[in-house]
Amino acid sequence: MHRNAFSIAELMEDSGLGRSKIFEEIKQGRLIAHKCGRRTLILAEDYARWLRALPVVKVKTPLGSATDGVGQ
Repeated sequence: MHRNAFSIAELMEDSGLGRSKIFEEIKQGRLIAHKCGRRTLILAEDYARWLRALPVVKVKTPLGSATDGVGQ
């Protein structure tokens, strides 16, 4: 079943992030939240957009590998 929205607890479980980090991302405007009464919801499309906007980890090649030009 396709999920349309996540509660904060559901987002914590799905992302592995803590409550404080999620609310920090909301406060900074990077993650969009909606209110339904007292409940805070994150739309699945906003969660996916936020994930895609995270920086990519740059991996350094090990010393002496064939791709770094050392030893050639």
